[in-house]
Formats: sequence, structure tokens, C-alpha cells
Amino acid sequence: MIQYPKVPRHGLPFVVDEFFSGDVFVTEKTDGSLIRFTVFDSRYESFYTEDVMRMNPVDGSVIVATSGQVQWVVHPDGTIAGSVNGAYTDVLHELRDISIPDVMSIHEYSECPVVWFAEGMVGHLVEYDDDTPPLVGFDAYVPWNTGRETIGQPSEWVDENPYDFRWYGFCDTDVTMGLFEQIGIRPIHYADELIRLDGSEIDVESFVPPLSQFGDVQAEGVVFRNDKVKQRVKLRSQVYREIEQHHHEEDSSGDNPPTQRFIAAYCTRVRIMKTAMKMVYEEDYELEMSMTSELSDRVYTDIWQEEWRTIKDLSYDLPLPEIRARVTRRCADVLRDMIAADDVALVLPNQVVDEATVSFR
Repeated sequence: MIQYPKVPRHGLPFVVDEFFSGDVFVTEKTDGSLIRFTVFDSRYESFYTEDVMRMNPVDGSVIVATSGQVQWVVHPDGTIAGSVNGAYTDVLHELRDISIPDVMSIHEYSECPVVWFAEGMVGHLVEYDDDTPPLVGFDAYVPWNTGRETIGQPSEWVDENPYDFRWYGFCDTDVTMGLFEQIGIRPIHYADELIRLDGSEIDVESFVPPLSQFGDVQAEGVVFRNDKVKQRVKLRSQVYREIEQHHHEEDSSGDNPPTQRFIAAYCTRVRIMKTAMKMVYEEDYELEMSMTSELSDRVYTDIWQEEWRTIKDLSYDLPLPEIRARVTRRCADVLRDMIAADDVALVLPNQVVDEATVSFR
């Protein structure tokens, strides 16, 4: 099954010169895990690749892959073949509910199977709302659009740099969003809500991503999509770069001591940054180390007020004095980084709204 082309960052040499011209769509870049899926349709069996066929699909089976490999099959009776872990359970359940008749109709119209690309909203660093859908669709590949006779990797990609791949065979942005709606998957944007700009008027250097559609936090970034030149370009927000940069310090897995797991899960960098900047912007605090004690008190209180429902179900004991001391140390570390930074990422919703170039709401 075809893998999704790598999306270059703005400023890389792989971006074609004419990208920022004509119509350019601006879509939200979300923080999740790439999901690929296709529905088996025996009328077009010759299009399917070996990794799909070895899953022994029948008509209506949904073959599901991560960015790396095919891992699951959701059968027409709702049973799921493959090892299902907690992170992907909701994603697979969502795929049980897609409209197979509509998918089959799309196959018939396209004269080939479709490969669908979506974001599994699991395992993310950005704090989205609890009602965020488990799966959000953003691209659809129709191989017969370019005369290809397989849903696998195009032969011309074999010797190319992955960043040189183009989105030939992928549906136009507005068409894609409508197709996801048709089969019952939430698209990243509804077709009638897409943001379309004149590419020549986009100043990427000063472009500020808006609030996410899925929470009161700045979006991970944006993806600019130019359907005419068949390319996408991504721009990440500063707050996401801050979170990602320090993610290696955080590990909430079961292999670590309880205090470390608790801090990684709940005393997140973005929670500390939000609390600190609220003190600065709304209460006239100076961004300096003297606010550490008050900051840590507020962060600790916020953790229990907002997260008690999940904390009470944790499977490990909580050494509270040790956790409280660690919260203070972590707040001090993050505060020190914020003071040393040349500029501070936008973390408060009203800041983002004021500074953002566009709005996804």
C-alpha cells in the first residue's frame, strides 16, 4: 500500500518555485499518528499489493496500516484481525463504522480502489479536547487518476528523494474533504469551511498558525496545499517546536518510577508554560525565577483539578511529597528556559487569536 509522501518544511529546497502562486489551501496540521487504509473490492483485485492480500481480506474488509506497515483488518462483521493495543482501539472502532457501500461506489466511479490517509488522534503531545474524534481524514489517493494500476508505491518513486515526491493521483483538497464526509470519517476541514488564499500574498515568514479546531491550544502547525503543482508544505508553530524539543525528557511508560511517570503525563511543559504566561499577561507578574514557588503551586493545583478523573484510576502508587517536589523542580527548569529564550511561544488562547494569520474556527 502506497506510503504518504514526505511533506517538506517551508524553506527546504524541495519546495517548487511556483508553489506560492495561485490558489493555496491552508489546513490544520494535527499531532497524531498516520493511518492508511483501503477497502478490499474483488472487482479490482489486481490493484491490491501483497501486503494487503496476505491479510486474507474479503469484500468490504478494511485493511489498516500505520506509516510503516499493514497491521490490521476490520472485517465486515466488525471483528478485527491483528494485535490491537489501547492506543489504536478507538481508531479501529471508528473504521468499523465507515460506509462500505459509499466506498464501493467511489471505487466504481474511480475504476479502482482508493487509499485513504488520516490522522489517528492518539499518542499526541498537544493537549486536545476529550471529544476530539479518534480519526481525522486529510488525503485520498486514486491510482487510476494517473493511469497507475496498483495501490502500491509508484515505480518512478524508487530512485527519488522522498521529499521530491509529488501528490499525483491524490484528489484535490476540496474533493478529498467531501469524500471523507461521504464515507463517514471526519475530514480535517469540511469542504465548505476550507481556507483558500492567493499564494502570492502569503508571507510564510510572518505566518502564525491559529488555534486548533480540537482544543484551546495553538495548532501544531499548518499544511499549505497547492493542488495545481501537486505539493504540500508544512509550517510548525513555535509552541509545538518547544514541546517536541523537550519531549525526550518525558516518558510516562510503565518502565519508569511512579514519580517520573506522573510528571511526564501531567506536569507537561505546555501546562507550565500556559500557567506562567497567564500570570505574566493577566496578573502583571515579571517573567523571572522569583515566581517559581507560586507557579509550582498553581501547576500542582491545576493538575489535580483538571486530571483527577484519570489520576484516580492510575495503576501505581503516588508518592505525593516526592511528586510535589518534582513539580517545583520541573517548573523551575521550564521557567529558566522561558527566560533564556529569545522569544516566548504563544500558549494562551487569546494570544493566539490576536496573532494568528487565519482562523480554523
